[in-house]
Amino acid sequence: MPERNLVSWSAMISGYVQFGAPGEALVLFREMMGMNLRPTYSILASILVAAAELGALPEGKWVHGFLERSRMRLSSNLKTSLVHMYAKCGDLMSAKQTFERSRDRNVDLWNAMIGGLGLHGQGREASGLFSDMVADGIRPDDMTFVCLLSAYSHSGMVSDGRECFESMSRVYKIEPKEEHYSCMIDLLGRFGFLMEAIHLIEIMPMRPSDGIWGSLFTSCGTYGDIVLGEALGKHLIEMEPYEPGCYVRLANLYASSGRWKDALSVRAAMKNRGVKLEPGCSLIEVDGVVHDFLL
Repeated sequence: MPERNLVSWSAMISGYVQFGAPGEALVLFREMMGMNLRPTYSILASILVAAAELGALPEGKWVHGFLERSRMRLSSNLKTSLVHMYAKCGDLMSAKQTFERSRDRNVDLWNAMIGGLGLHGQGREASGLFSDMVADGIRPDDMTFVCLLSAYSHSGMVSDGRECFESMSRVYKIEPKEEHYSCMIDLLGRFGFLMEAIHLIEIMPMRPSDGIWGSLFTSCGTYGDIVLGEALGKHLIEMEPYEPGCYVRLANLYASSGRWKDALSVRAAMKNRGVKLEPGCSLIEVDGVVHDFLL
């Protein structure tokens, strides 16, 4: 472009973030700042999302410092993005401080803090914050219960999870969606309640996704339920015959129980169908530069 304005910079940075390329968004942001352009609210919000995805705490802190130095009035979206960024980057104390300093907290801000506590395994504190939120007159929404159920899953609070899931429709008149069922099935499976998780899948009003089956399949391997795990593994392969992860997990399940011949058979089937395992990718930010590592 012969001339770039803040709208075009914002569009590109936002596009990179939405496309799942947060590293490129940060590079473009530094280039823009090198031209002495003043970032807009939308650009800063996008950079906070990128920093959260990368765990790039220095960039996130820079944005927060810039907002304070500029004495810009923080929108609800920016407050929520700051809390989310700090929590995702591991700085839970700063997330709490940002949340506590905020006035006029809307449901999104409460959700971000509840989710942040859950991410760090502080389910009891997340539950207490939910009670404070309700007492403050804020009505929970769908995402509130996703964050809360996820917090219970990370903290092993099975009884609280059951009560929360049941109260959604009974108390708050919110019908559980696929995300809520997924969180609940993950919670039950993670702590060995496999048959209860199967029952919940059977009564779901929607078709369970591959992710739900995959989560339960992983739990079968954790608790050594070879019979159920084998059935789920074969079902997943039928559903996604060209998904390499299904073959690998089933082969690993066989191997963990000493069924080496079956494990080799699964690997052979994977090879015969031309299914290739894509290398994993890890991102790390060092001194302001994002590095990719193939695993």
